Amino acid sequence: MICSREYVMKTLKQKSLRPKKIFSQNFLVDSNIAQKIIDNLEINKNDTIVEIGPGLGALSELLITKTDKVILYEIDKDMVNHLKETFNDTGMIIKNQDFLKEDLIALKNMKVKFVSNVPYNVTSPIIEKIACAPFRPILFEFMIQKEVYERLKAKDGKDYGPLNILIEYIGKLEFISNVFREAYIPAPHVDSVILLLKFNQEYDPKIAGELKDLLKKSFAMRRKTLFNNLKAYFGKEYTEAWLKRAQLKNTIRAEELTLEDYLKLIEVK
Repeated sequence: MICSREYVMKTLKQKSLRPKKIFSQNFLVDSNIAQKIIDNLEINKNDTIVEIGPGLGALSELLITKTDKVILYEIDKDMVNHLKETFNDTGMIIKNQDFLKEDLIALKNMKVKFVSNVPYNVTSPIIEKIACAPFRPILFEFMIQKEVYERLKAKDGKDYGPLNILIEYIGKLEFISNVFREAYIPAPHVDSVILLLKFNQEYDPKIAGELKDLLKKSFAMRRKTLFNNLKAYFGKEYTEAWLKRAQLKNTIRAEELTLEDYLKLIEVK
């Protein structure tokens, strides 16, 4: 079994591989956690599973027993060589590619479920990428630093930000399980959680893209008002008229707006 301490240590030694700091690689070695992740995907024969950052293949090995429609995105060429050797006869599609640079158009007419055990520093960009894909996915299951999850739960205050609002628009975030640092080699400095993002099948991917861009501009400088942040991109006169159409005061700050306020800004832009 790939998801074991013995396999990981043996494979790294035999192939002269080592976890690369540039990719923040940590290999999952807890088979119970791996199985829990797979179970919560609730895979059926019509699903296409896209795994981002499979590493040595701890989840991939289990995915391929559930469906033959599996696509892996792995940026590390050494890991890709290992994956191709390991899953040579499975029909699995393995791409040596940065997922964040993929246009995802080829997935448009599929029932897609995403899963990922990726470095924490790219989790937000990946959520944004999937949210703004040219289709509505079914779900995205991923691991995230525990303290980041605490911020994602915020409904207001200093931890309330662009990603919270974007997630509120596209779907619902569910807590699945804690993952302690000892479940990985090498062990990270923090504990993690498994989260499941179930996508609302009525949201508009185009609006999601516009919302993502508007939120980034609105929160560009948190200490500034919404007006001052947007003025830097759209000019004083346009921004004044825009906020007036949306019935928002020039003195309001980005974190004071609700999702409905942002959608109204998009509507009257």
